[in-house]
Amino acid sequence: MGSKYYKHPPFYANAAIAGSFFNDTNRKTALPRRSLYAQEFNRDSVRRAEPRVVQCLTKFLEKLEKYAETGQPVNMTDGLVCLMVDGVMNFMYQEPYGALDAENFE
Repeated sequence: MGSKYYKHPPFYANAAIAGSFFNDTNRKTALPRRSLYAQEFNRDSVRRAEPRVVQCLTKFLEKLEKYAETGQPVNMTDGLVCLMVDGVMNFMYQEPYGALDAENFE
């Protein structure tokens, strides 16, 4: 079950994720749902996905370099959201969403 400690309920009480295994503070009741995703997040799966995630990070950094060369300001909040969306999509579905391709990360 990973850890002998239970999650701190007030910390995980988030209405946005109510009913998910992320905010289920009881290890035993969360286990069946966590087990569904365990294969996707084991060490080998993460290592196989690493090149795809690095590809997204490289694209992000190259785009930042272009902004630096032109002196154009960058909305880093939007840029990091685009990086996260493409990284997660590429990790889970082997194809980026294309958020990093958006002009000015919009």
